[in-house]
Amino acid sequence: MEKTTGYKLIRKLDKGVFEKIVFVSSAVSKDESRPALLNVLIVNVNGKKNQRVIATDGKRLHSAVLYGLLFAPGMYEVTKTKYIIRMERYEEECVVFPPNWKHVIPKANTFEQLFNSNISDSDEIEKMFFKLGKLNKGRCALRYFKDMIKMPGEFANVLTVKDKEYPIVKIESGECFAIVIPIRD
Repeated sequence: MEKTTGYKLIRKLDKGVFEKIVFVSSAVSKDESRPALLNVLIVNVNGKKNQRVIATDGKRLHSAVLYGLLFAPGMYEVTKTKYIIRMERYEEECVVFPPNWKHVIPKANTFEQLFNSNISDSDEIEKMFFKLGKLNKGRCALRYFKDMIKMPGEFANVLTVKDKEYPIVKIESGECFAIVIPIRD
């Protein structure tokens, strides 16, 4: 696949955007047999005034809103170091787009709030992991929740769709959210 546009973000200069890209890109798949899930998707939202960054590996989905039109919409390969992110955009005709990500997320009125957690406090994080482990009854690897503590912000709402045997968990903080989908028998 041919890459066209490249962007470079520096943690010190682009802190808010940098943190959101790090958070979202942690959900990119590492499975080369699923090419549509190997990159992040950037789409324009809110009447094309802002952008949403989305990534999924099929077990979790991370998303964040970026204010303003910072990038050309499309699929990007993200390479991260501690201080720099490089983003390479693919040519439209070369891209295998992921399935419609909106279909993965249950409607807002089906979620119930479980608790609110201070994700900058390690004791609170430990309690959150314990509660999520009990809720999912081992059907979901707790490592998928680990990336959620990288979510920008200090507090996170933890919500679930409770009417299902396999609860879907949504954790949101400001303009970022993560969905974790349990393993089904």
